[in-house]
Amino acid sequence: LARDLQACIDSDSFYSPDSERIRHSLGVEYEYILCEKLHNAGIAFATEQQLRQQGQPKTPDVKLHVPIRVGKHVVNWIDSKACFGDEYTHKLNESEQFLGYISRYGPGM
Repeated sequence: LARDLQACIDSDSFYSPDSERIRHSLGVEYEYILCEKLHNAGIAFATEQQLRQQGQPKTPDVKLHVPIRVGKHVVNWIDSKACFGDEYTHKLNESEQFLGYISRYGPGM
């Protein structure tokens, strides 16, 4: 049974412990890239860690100090999602996560 279970874990490319570690590492890497790009563009922002230190319970990856315009949209915050991009997942996150950000910080992406 233990070998069968290990074989299942080893073959699961979506939810295994290794997959979760990779997903976490990608998330951290893309958050770093986001911060670097904003910094290089001269856009002032607070990081998720800084917002949490200020006592904010729900935080996007970055909260812009001054909103920017992206196309026709005003952006107050950005939450980097390195591991998904399909419409279903965005809708799921919109109801569970993004609406909390919108109510606290205004529109974002």
